[in-house]
Amino acid sequence: MTTTQTRVSRSETFTAALQAHDLAGISGTLAPGVVFHSPVLGKLKFIGPAEAVRVFGAFFDGITDDEYTSGFEGAQGARVVQGRAMAKRRPIDLMMLLDFDEQNLFRDIKVFVRPLAGLGAVAAIMAPRLAAPKGNVAVATARVLAAPVKGVTGMVDVVAPWLVSHRS
Repeated sequence: MTTTQTRVSRSETFTAALQAHDLAGISGTLAPGVVFHSPVLGKLKFIGPAEAVRVFGAFFDGITDDEYTSGFEGAQGARVVQGRAMAKRRPIDLMMLLDFDEQNLFRDIKVFVRPLAGLGAVAAIMAPRLAAPKGNVAVATARVLAAPVKGVTGMVDVVAPWLVSHRS
C-alpha cells in the first residue's frame, strides 16, 4: 500500500470513528505525541492520545446531530475532515486539519469551528467538561468564564448582520 493509500485509509478510519463517537477508534489513528490544538484558545494544546481523546469525548458529550465527511487532501499530504453538528441548539460547521507523522498516524490536529456563535456554544459545552478532573471549583470557574462568551457570541450573531447590512 502506498503512503497516499495508507493516509486515505487512516482518514476514513478516523472519520468513521468520529461518526460513531468511537474514542478507541480515534485513539488508534493518533501518534504517541499527537498535539490537539484548541479551537477556542490559541495557547491551549492537548498533548498525547489520552488528552486528545479526552477532548473528543467532551465534544461528543455536548453535541448532537453530528455528521462528518472525509474532505480532501491538503498541503504536503495533510487531510481535512469536514463536519456539521448542533451545539446548544446552534448549528456549527467544523473542519479538522490532520497532519501525519512518518508512521502515517495523526501527529497534529487543528480544529476550526464556525460561525462565531457556534464556537461560543462549543466553548460553553467543553470548558466545564475539560475542567472536571481539577474538581468542582474548576468546573464552576469554567462555567462562569464560558457563559459570557456564549452570550456575547450569540448576540454578535444577531446584531452584526444588522450592523453591516446595506439596508437602513
